[in-house]
Parts: sequence; C-alpha cells; structure tokens
Amino acid sequence: MDMKKRRKTGTRRPGKLLLLAALILGMAVLPGCGSRMNKKELRELGIEAMRAGDYEGAKQRFAEALEASDGEVSELQYDILKYRGECEIRLGQYEEAQETYGILAQLDTKEENQRKYQEVLQELSGLSGLKEAIAHMDAGEYETAAEKLEPLADLNGGMVGKAAWFNRAVCMEHLQQFDEAEKAFSAYVEQYPEDEKALRELDFLKTR
Repeated sequence: MDMKKRRKTGTRRPGKLLLLAALILGMAVLPGCGSRMNKKELRELGIEAMRAGDYEGAKQRFAEALEASDGEVSELQYDILKYRGECEIRLGQYEEAQETYGILAQLDTKEENQRKYQEVLQELSGLSGLKEAIAHMDAGEYETAAEKLEPLADLNGGMVGKAAWFNRAVCMEHLQQFDEAEKAFSAYVEQYPEDEKALRELDFLKTR
C-alpha cells in the first residue's frame, strides 16, 4: 500500500457520496475524537497504530478519519479506505474487507486501481472460503473441510491456493487416505521445499 499522502482533489461526486456516507454511518466513532482532530491527523494516528500492530485501534482511527471527511470523496478518502481494508485483512475480517474493497472499486474508477481492487477482491473471496474450511477442520469435520478446500487448492494460486492445498492434504491424512495425502504433500514440497512442516508430514507418511 502506498504510504505517501495522497493529493486532495477536493472534487465532490454527488452520485457516489451515498456509498461513502453508508460506509461512514456503519462505523463506530469514539466520542469527541473526530471533532478534535482533522482527517489527516486521524489518518496518521491510524498508520502509527498499524505500525505498532494495533489493527483494531488503527481501524477505529481510520473510521474517525472518514467521519471527519464529512462526505468528501477524494484521493485521501480512497487512501484511508485502503488502510482500513488492510487492517480488516490482518484481523481476519475478510467479509468486512470485501465490503471495503467493493466500495473502493465503485468509487475509485482509475483503470490501474480497478485491476488491483479486483485482484484483492478475488483473493479475499478465497480467504473467506479458506477460513470456513479451517473452522470445519477445527471441529474435526475433515470430509466437509476437504470438499470446501478442493476448489481452492492450487499450488500456483498464490497464498490462498497454497494454504488450501496444504490443509486439504492434512484432511486426507486425518481421513486415513494416506496414499492421496502423500501424493499431495509430495507435490507441495516439490513446489515449496523450504516448508519444514510439510517435509515432516511427508516423512511421516513415507515411513508409516
């Protein structure tokens, strides 16, 4: 994410203000904070909180910054929304992040940014499915988890595809489908030979 301050365009777009207003109205604001600091100061406080690992606090500050924007739609507000979306991703709030990036995709019509937003939205959709599958694994429902992971598993599909492949192999192991699990881990290790956990799983399957 670009850490530089965006140039304020100052333009107002009546047709798009309702979307930004809807986002702002859905955000909690600490009493009095927005009235004492301006949007740029609140944005900087949010960035500082992110650097300190306080993503909940940072998300709150970005919400206040949007509130202080008073319905303005400009590059600065897009920048604040991007930071808010990053906080949501780091907090595992993938559905909320999808909503934030969906609004960005509607508001910010620059072609180069549109490509980025669509890539993020696609990845977030996969993360949401991955999170659901892992919840089934935690509950011991490995067959259901494996079914949900299968369409996501792709060794060339980025972070989501990699994690889905690994966890699907784990599911196969728990379901005592050892030959399939060994094949899956072999393919994974061939692609990611530095993953020590996968190497241990493969060694176990080869010696059992």
